[in-house]
Amino acid sequence: MESLAYQYYTVAYEAEHRIEYELPPLWDIKPELWQKALGMSRGGLAIALILIIHHSPAFALMKRGQDSPAVKQLQQELLAKGYFNGPTTGYYGPLTEGAVRRFQQAHNLQPDGIFGPNTEQALRGGSPTPTPSSASPSAANLLKRGQDNQAVKELQQTLKDQGYFNGPTTGYYGPLTERAVRQFQQANNLQPDGIFGPNTRKALNGETVDVSIPAAMTPSIESNAEIQPFSDSQEDTGEFNPEPFTDSSFTESSSSFNESSSPTDSSFTESSSSFNESSFTDSSFSESTPQTTPTSKPMALEKTIGGNIAPKSIVHSGQGVFFAQNMMYTHTITVYDRNYNLVKTIPDSINLSDYIDNSQNANNYQGIYRGSPVEVAFSHNGNYAWVSNYKMYGSGFDNPGGDTCKPEQKTDDSFLYKINTSDYNIERAIKVGSVPKYVATTPDNRLVLVSNWCSYDLSVIDTAAEREIKRINLGQYPRGIVVDNQSQIAYVAVMGSSHIAKLNLQDFSISWIKNAGKAPRHLNLSPDNRYLYVSLNGEDKVAKLDLQTEQVVKKISTGDAPRSMVLSENGQYLYVVNYFSNTLSKVDSQTMEILDTVEVAEKPIGVTYDPVTNQVWVSAYSGQIMVFSG
Repeated sequence: MESLAYQYYTVAYEAEHRIEYELPPLWDIKPELWQKALGMSRGGLAIALILIIHHSPAFALMKRGQDSPAVKQLQQELLAKGYFNGPTTGYYGPLTEGAVRRFQQAHNLQPDGIFGPNTEQALRGGSPTPTPSSASPSAANLLKRGQDNQAVKELQQTLKDQGYFNGPTTGYYGPLTERAVRQFQQANNLQPDGIFGPNTRKALNGETVDVSIPAAMTPSIESNAEIQPFSDSQEDTGEFNPEPFTDSSFTESSSSFNESSSPTDSSFTESSSSFNESSFTDSSFSESTPQTTPTSKPMALEKTIGGNIAPKSIVHSGQGVFFAQNMMYTHTITVYDRNYNLVKTIPDSINLSDYIDNSQNANNYQGIYRGSPVEVAFSHNGNYAWVSNYKMYGSGFDNPGGDTCKPEQKTDDSFLYKINTSDYNIERAIKVGSVPKYVATTPDNRLVLVSNWCSYDLSVIDTAAEREIKRINLGQYPRGIVVDNQSQIAYVAVMGSSHIAKLNLQDFSISWIKNAGKAPRHLNLSPDNRYLYVSLNGEDKVAKLDLQTEQVVKKISTGDAPRSMVLSENGQYLYVVNYFSNTLSKVDSQTMEILDTVEVAEKPIGVTYDPVTNQVWVSAYSGQIMVFSG
């Protein structure tokens, strides 16, 4: 699903594709029903079930999306060994997948996040056969973009020692590593394909390499004919991958990077590894070497916050309070103060009919319902928080949206919660579209805007009336929203396109900023309303767009899969979380030069800024919030 064009990098999420099956597990079906269905005696039934269990690979293999007691047992075992820090729910989501990956890396196994025979043998006794991807850089394997293992980490360190690599040594082969390899290859008269193969390894180790035949005249042993740069002439298919833990962007042709020749856990299933990364050749990758300039203070970690969290987003209220939205993974919003204390845990469960009026068919929603908090925006000087719920759980919500969807499917609408920040109580629930994602409030406190992923539209909420007053169609997968400081214009990123919608907040008319970049996701606006900063899912870049000319000024690559961004209060610095690099980048917003890059927890997805302390808060799906100065 992750492919050459418009790659959808945010795949590590906990349950946005989770299907609530009505069919019970095999072991919950009464023997009498099996007998009746199969026409067997009890003895014959027992033998048949034993044969099924012992000959079906599904019982040995566990991977993302499964939900069973076996997964719960696995979570408990990983928790006991220190690899898993989430709730033992029995659902195999990104937290479980991440824990399995860490266990595999620690035991020299292919880190595909799939719990198969090799991983089971290592966890429960025995000595599994290490896979080639875990070998050291001296082995004959190719290392290239998309791989994640100890060998890559050692390569990064070697390149760093020789002055070619200046990023964090994460073990992930992304554009920073690829660029460093290219630079080394160019300096040593090798084909600069960015792939670390036998010739590059020899040169790096100081051995003689035969370069008598010009690289341009003969195929390189390290080249890969399947790797092609994205071409503007390629047509958009409009097909999307999930973000889940997610956002998505389109896909085009599939290009797998699985090069292992020996059995790995992923080889026991026909489905490809969820972290198969497409190849984007990026000749314009960062124009300057990331470095800390004399005028920029380097970032430093001040605090790491853990607990029973899996935060999709973290947002500062403007009044020293921070809301972390934990989706359906914990069904909570956790609230923190500037001293990093947990102030409140807000459950997303409510008696829905008590929070809506008759215009929203209150009688149809009797009983307790749960949400799945995803994003938040604040209004009225931080006194109210408006929280979107990815989907609702309860009677009547039987057709939930996902990350690949369209309005014709008529997936369930969801609700926006209004929370009073004085007592952290939910005061109101307002119906919006299907799979609401981003939320923005107007500075004049008049409106709340919500982008609805699956219904392809934007909900406009009147804060005084506490209801939706307009639904505006925008096209495939609207996401990021930002409003100018005059409350006149709202900009909405439409990820199913290369365009940004420009919404007049007086008459709700729409115009378009076209060709902003492939699959725009998140938006920031400079304090003077002149420049728009856009993260581009389909290009792995961050763009600066001049709103006077409606032209892109510059694009840079801050890391693998730049996701959310935040500007410092004066607009001088842009902070970007890079989802697959597990890094936070600090960018000079004027020159778009990368000033600093630091490592963060696995799968960073949200970021916010506190102008009083000048601290940056980063939320990561892996279950941590990290706070940085600088």
